[in-house]
Amino acid sequence: MNAFKRASLKLSHAVKHKTLSGGSTEEIVDEALEKRLSEHKAYEEKVKTLQALTLDARAQLGEVFLQIGNAAQCVEQLSDHQLDPASARATLGLPPEPGDDPKADEQTFLMLLEIADKAKVVGGAMQEAFHGAFGEGLQNALLAPLEQETQAFKDTAKKLEDQHRTAMEARHYREKIVSMNAGKTKNDPEKLARNAGKSAEAERAAADAKKALEDAFAAHDAARLDICCKRVGHLKGMLHRFCELVLTALSMDASMVKLTKGKTELDASNVYGDVNVMSIADRLKKGMGLTERTTPPKRHLKLAHYKAHARTAFTTGKQSGEDKPVDAEEREVDEMTLRFNQSTEQLQNLLKTTEDVAKWYESGFRGMVAVAGELPAFASDSDPSERTAAVLTFHATLEEVSAALAEQFLGPFQSSVIEPLKQGLEEYRDTTQMLQDRKAKKMERDHYQAKLENLEREKVEKDSLEKTTVKQKQELADRLTRNRTKAFETAEEAKQATKEVRDRLRAYSKFARGQCQAVGDALVPLQRDFYVAFAEKVVKGLALDPDATPVDQRAADKLKDLMARGLAVPNAGMTTDRGAAAAFQMRQPTGPPKTPEESLAGKAPLSAGETERVRDFMVAETSKPPDQLPPAPLPPPATEEKVLPPGMMEVVGTFDFAADQPGDLGFKAGDVILTDAAAFAAAGDSGGWVSGELNGKQGSFPSNYCAPK
Repeated sequence: MNAFKRASLKLSHAVKHKTLSGGSTEEIVDEALEKRLSEHKAYEEKVKTLQALTLDARAQLGEVFLQIGNAAQCVEQLSDHQLDPASARATLGLPPEPGDDPKADEQTFLMLLEIADKAKVVGGAMQEAFHGAFGEGLQNALLAPLEQETQAFKDTAKKLEDQHRTAMEARHYREKIVSMNAGKTKNDPEKLARNAGKSAEAERAAADAKKALEDAFAAHDAARLDICCKRVGHLKGMLHRFCELVLTALSMDASMVKLTKGKTELDASNVYGDVNVMSIADRLKKGMGLTERTTPPKRHLKLAHYKAHARTAFTTGKQSGEDKPVDAEEREVDEMTLRFNQSTEQLQNLLKTTEDVAKWYESGFRGMVAVAGELPAFASDSDPSERTAAVLTFHATLEEVSAALAEQFLGPFQSSVIEPLKQGLEEYRDTTQMLQDRKAKKMERDHYQAKLENLEREKVEKDSLEKTTVKQKQELADRLTRNRTKAFETAEEAKQATKEVRDRLRAYSKFARGQCQAVGDALVPLQRDFYVAFAEKVVKGLALDPDATPVDQRAADKLKDLMARGLAVPNAGMTTDRGAAAAFQMRQPTGPPKTPEESLAGKAPLSAGETERVRDFMVAETSKPPDQLPPAPLPPPATEEKVLPPGMMEVVGTFDFAADQPGDLGFKAGDVILTDAAAFAAAGDSGGWVSGELNGKQGSFPSNYCAPK
């Protein structure tokens, strides 16, 4: 409570009891209470700081996953051949050049489409993983209790006012009774009794207010201990769920991408807050329109042309190039120019998006480290030592994760994606000037062609007139000769400029496709490398608390199993190797429910030698190339005609499976599920995890809960 509030309460008390010109002027000082208030104020500042840091970190990490989706959209747009300058010739129906390879170009675009589909599906799955595990998890684990504490601070402030007011009331009546006993009023027992009753009532109110304030402080102490200790356990569970879901998303195989690509919806905005707030200077600049005062390039060209041909520019009539058929090369380059402008804009968007991914990844994880760094400040000497040690371990682990981010993702992503894209755009920056120069030379060519046509018409007219002198005819012939030469020279210059532009745009086209492929190829593997390192540190350093929820425990078990099998390792090629992808799906679930007889008649445990042989077999199976995987079983004859997508099959649920974790596909016995035939065959009866679709919903489920239809 600040000094102004204290003075206000004191004034209200004085007005109530008419003691403005008298009464005690000494402050009521309770040293124990003042010390407690000082500690409470510091604690309140810590809560507000932690809340602000947490909201900021979540918004920044939310921006990461938004930009991952935006990058996928940029790759998807760039994979369209309508944005590729080199494909203009085929689109216009022109015959291919001798060095062209239409089949290779077609294969390139098919490959780019696959890359774009994967980037989109994986990006959407990562966004869902972040929202379901991190965004919501951070809200439940930390932000919700912090918001409750913020509200509790307001209630405590009111109780503090009540305590101060009732303490002044009790003091007032104590002093009044002392004064009455010392004066003439001591002989008035009724007045003394009446004020004694008021004094007793004021003392009870003061005691109740003090007790309420002490209870509020005790509640804050419990909340502080909860934030420092128990909430860290919730945060650890959140990180286990997040890593397991993100690694599942980053390890999708081609069949899952094919199954979900038409149903993936990417985020349109960052629901956790805007991190790209425009500065006041930029807003003023935009409002004043300073960036729009320059003359457009097209107008520059026309002004330069009219200035160079001031005498004839308005007398040559319609340009000959506008009413004559344009040759194939001109048509191709004109179409390539339009595509170049669109493609350049998309590449610039892609560059900004990839830079934002790196920037907000770094900033977001730094923010989470700052959040973890604030948690030890909530610890007290009276807290359990193992709990406070867990807080320090949590902070140290996130420091290691932040370092792994720089090593596993930010550095390689900067060198393999951002820098080549930035250097390439800078290298092809002069292409715009080349296009402007070509346009200027075309205008010169068209001008002299039109001028030459006018002179030839003038020569025909003058030759038909008898009054035309020999000198006039000679002058006109000389002008014709000069303009024929000029028309030829400008036509050759325009032709050469067109050829140079075409070669430049073809080279740019190769660069643009290469960058599109580079982003699509690097975004998933590099993130997988980082999240594998992230998961390793979570598994080793952030073991769940004994009171962890079943959902957190199951996610931790899946993550441990995934890491123990060595299936989610950096550069394992999981996104392209069907063998590794199928092996990833062979995570062991709990299995179908067993009968009492099956439970009692459990199999004898494997010996050490048998266990080693099984492990060797699993490693060998994991490393098999795709062509050595078990062939997909042929689907049985259906009772009614139904065309399934290539490589897909239907399975029937034999047991009920409850989806108790995001990413699981729940079903009832008898439900028909669409899944990948090869993945289901690879899982077999051992109970591996496979992906499937039921009633428009996709997710993973254990294969031993189903049977082929």
